[in-house]
Amino acid sequence: MDQDIMRKCAHQANLIKDKDSPKLQFTTEPEAAAIYCMESKLKEYNLLKAGTTFMIVDCGGGTVDLTTLP
Repeated sequence: MDQDIMRKCAHQANLIKDKDSPKLQFTTEPEAAAIYCMESKLKEYNLLKAGTTFMIVDCGGGTVDLTTLP
């Protein structure tokens, strides 16, 4: 539901031509943190190898988000 609202707003702001455009994609905060770790920190310390599993723990203001990636 939230993504539908954001998509509608992006369309009304002329950021995308078609309301259903595949060019507009959304990601969750834990997914974004996992991607950041994969693209920077895990590579920096040479920890990103085939078969590596890791967990992102995001302890924020009142919530804890966990993401585990193989």
